[in-house]
Amino acid sequence: MNSRGKVIDVAGGLDNENQNIIIANRNNKMSQKWSIVYVDEDKAAPKKGQLSDLGFYVRRPFYIESKAGGHRFLSLMGNNVVVN
Repeated sequence: MNSRGKVIDVAGGLDNENQNIIIANRNNKMSQKWSIVYVDEDKAAPKKGQLSDLGFYVRRPFYIESKAGGHRFLSLMGNNVVVN
């Protein structure tokens, strides 16, 4: 959530393939809940100071997964961010 209470949300709250992602007011529904999943979870724990200012690990690939039933992930489709 940003300082204005805005979050990323799945348009219409629908857990459908290729559904657009929007910026919306926080409502705590499942379409606004996400997990950061690191691709290489087996990697050794980082040393102190290796987290970025945003809380992401430096040089570790990740994807953002929806906590809704389909466990879809954020993806680009043309110029749009969608869930797949």
